[in-house]
Amino acid sequence: MHQLIPEGKSLQIEIDSDKDCQIKTFRKGVYELIKNQLSILNKIVTLEKAGKEAFINKATLESRQHDCVNYISNNEQYEVVNKNLFQRADAYEFVEPRIPMIGRFLSAITKLAIFYNENGVVDIDGFALKNLYFWAQYPFGNIMDSLGCISSYCDAKCLFCFRYSSPLARNGNKLLSFQEAQTLIKYFNQDKGLGLPVPLHDTGEVFLNKDLLNILYEVRKKYPDVFINDLTTHGGHLTKDILGRLAELKPLFLVISLNSSELSTRKYLMKQKGCAQAITVPPALKDLGIQYMGSIVPWPSAGINNLEESIRYLDEHEPYLIRICLPSYTSLDQKKAPFSGTEFWLEVKNLVETIRTQINTPLLIQPSWYLRKELSAHVDGIIRNSPAAKAGLQFGDRIISIDGVTILNRQDARKSLFTAVKTRKAVEIKYDRNGQLSTALLANNLNINDDAYPYKPIGYKVDPQTCFGLHFIDGFPFDSVLQLGQILKDYAEAENILLFTTDLGKPLFVETLSRLIATGSFNIPVEKIHITVAPHTYWGGNIVIGDIHVVDDYISHIESLKLTGYHPDLVLIPSSFTMGLWGLDILGQSYLEIERSTGCTTHLIPTAPIKI
Repeated sequence: MHQLIPEGKSLQIEIDSDKDCQIKTFRKGVYELIKNQLSILNKIVTLEKAGKEAFINKATLESRQHDCVNYISNNEQYEVVNKNLFQRADAYEFVEPRIPMIGRFLSAITKLAIFYNENGVVDIDGFALKNLYFWAQYPFGNIMDSLGCISSYCDAKCLFCFRYSSPLARNGNKLLSFQEAQTLIKYFNQDKGLGLPVPLHDTGEVFLNKDLLNILYEVRKKYPDVFINDLTTHGGHLTKDILGRLAELKPLFLVISLNSSELSTRKYLMKQKGCAQAITVPPALKDLGIQYMGSIVPWPSAGINNLEESIRYLDEHEPYLIRICLPSYTSLDQKKAPFSGTEFWLEVKNLVETIRTQINTPLLIQPSWYLRKELSAHVDGIIRNSPAAKAGLQFGDRIISIDGVTILNRQDARKSLFTAVKTRKAVEIKYDRNGQLSTALLANNLNINDDAYPYKPIGYKVDPQTCFGLHFIDGFPFDSVLQLGQILKDYAEAENILLFTTDLGKPLFVETLSRLIATGSFNIPVEKIHITVAPHTYWGGNIVIGDIHVVDDYISHIESLKLTGYHPDLVLIPSSFTMGLWGLDILGQSYLEIERSTGCTTHLIPTAPIKI
């Protein structure tokens, strides 16, 4: 039962009877409207109080069908008390805006209506979705991705961290509860790669979540053979006991944010408790046979020598990969530029190029396109103890063919090798090393009990993603360029086509386009296309990756081009800057705002976000 709350404390209003009748009629109409809306909403959500269903009437009780995915409408005090159990509805704004829309509606209704059950008045402070199989339609690469952010808390204060200026800070800190994880795991469809929507939060230190190991055990219980990956940690909480429990969960893969192997420097960079503990983690992981990647952000004030020492320290303890994240900053998190543009990047690049031939671990730079500005299937690293390593392949070898099939780019090579590993086939590779052609046979005969750490530790199956130990960075997305061709066919009448790319992606895009046109089967009106790069007006600093542009960056650049006399009638933008399926940027603006603001027809080119 729902009762409309009168405006004010009572209805002691002395007016003429006709006016009183009009007010009553109006109030009755509002009451009917609210009742009808709630009746419809009752089919979609369950209203809750303190995380438990508030049985408003018999119909609600009979139709109850939901698990523990809960949303708070708008109650800060309640959210703080129950931070381990509930999701804030507004944290879904980017990925599933219907959830905060429901929250806003219910928040408004609770100001107008009183809810009753058989025990009297019920205060509603949240809701849960019903029929979760309907909502489980969001694409994820794996079960771990489908869990979303496990912890957005972090107990480090790194000099290079973007969290201080992140737009996601408005969503508050969040820990994924065991109950929520159980629901997300239950509704994840591994065959289709689909699951429930998850909120968008800044990623923090996962081991601050006391439910983490229980969540991982739940994943392992449902998926005995699945690869538990993407566990990124600064390592300060990885005690001997926790490491032992992680070993029970193999196969899994950790990313260790080492940043410095020298204790005082690490304390200076990260201002984190447990720095000494973290430095002992790489050798412990090796001893336990757990695959891991070592990650370093070489902040200039720590010195280039510290970077070299940290790389060599990691290499000594046999990680799967070593990743160097080029230091970036924005005008939002650094009031004054901590170093000059990308000059320090060049210093890091020179060191990496020198040292990579002296170590046995693949050494990667992120953003990857800064270092590798070509399309061919050059090998970016060889995993230690892999079939590729045993066959003598090296960094920089260019793959010519696999089993006699010509390989044009990294994507071709990765797809062919993935299929071969999955079908347990050995492959013959022809490759070019400094102008000399050679062939190599890559075996595929490792069993689960074979020890080929770090390529395949004992107890691990050979993962097809390992590609025989040949590592390739993300190639330029050929498929997106082919999609571009189809889009241009649909807009054949467009004369001034403005195509956005990025500083790093532009040369690769131009080369990709040239190669496709040279085949004779890819015809697009090149003379109508103007390729451009939008400055990062929102972030500033030395951010160059296209994935973090915002809508206003594109609007500002289009308007500046109009001032020069160029007026596009079609704007094409890689979709990778948007969040989720709704085309929203990290500030929550729709890409369609570009079209509304500029008057230019705007279309997204389907493009996956850049990783490594």
